[in-house]
Amino acid sequence: MTAPLDILTDDRPAGPWILDTPTVATFVLVGASDELTGIPEGLAAAIADCIGEAVNLDKPEATPPDVPWIAAVHVPALPAPLLCWPEAQAVQGTGLPDNLTHTHGLIVQTLLHPRDPLTCLINVSRLLAMIDPAAPGVLDADTGRWLDRELLERDFLGDTHEPPEDMLWVVEAMTSTDGACAVASRGLQRCGRAELHVHGVPREHLDAAADLVASVAALSLETPLPDAGVPAEVGPGLHVHAAACEGGVKLVDEHQQPPLEVLQRLGEGVGGVYRTDRAARRQRALA
Repeated sequence: MTAPLDILTDDRPAGPWILDTPTVATFVLVGASDELTGIPEGLAAAIADCIGEAVNLDKPEATPPDVPWIAAVHVPALPAPLLCWPEAQAVQGTGLPDNLTHTHGLIVQTLLHPRDPLTCLINVSRLLAMIDPAAPGVLDADTGRWLDRELLERDFLGDTHEPPEDMLWVVEAMTSTDGACAVASRGLQRCGRAELHVHGVPREHLDAAADLVASVAALSLETPLPDAGVPAEVGPGLHVHAAACEGGVKLVDEHQQPPLEVLQRLGEGVGGVYRTDRAARRQRALA
């Protein structure tokens, strides 16, 4: 666990596409033990034992009728409390692997600090993995990503390197009834940023558009996108503009059209998007 970040302070990035408050991030500790799901005091004790520090536990006077209990656990190294409750069918309809023997889990909701959402996600995932070593994994409910025990041990609990930034989101491709294609991120809102879109994508450029969205999403964590009408250099000789759209912000060219020249150059391999400082450090650590 790293030093605490306080999400209630003014230490937040500023920019036209930065949300006032990030959306809630939701995780599921699948197959959580009876110690963690039986009573909230058991969960709080397990977290305190894991981090070696006392934690504060808040319980509401009333809980929803279909929930055994609900509690907020205040962990010193996290910027926001963990709102937790057990669910008997926590993974029903989530598309998790068929060979999982457990359908129950511990639901955990919190806020990621927009200044460093990746560190927050890493810390929450580490904590959930450590308080129940027998649990098969953690479901990132916002992206649908399944963090199985092997992945948690390799990428979250080890000290060699941290997971990549794209653990914070997924990029999805969509096709409308008229055959038009689009790609969009899902997960940036919990990072305090508007979701990114590229509309009107030719089918042959779908992969390039997905790479563009993922790369610009990472860059936006370090340098927020500029105002509409102001070009953003996302790679050597590669410029896009941001424009408001339903569901977030779309990347366009200077004429407010899909950035086809950028997509073509990316698709042909004659251009590349800048990497973040964090990604460069990670690459050096892996080398």
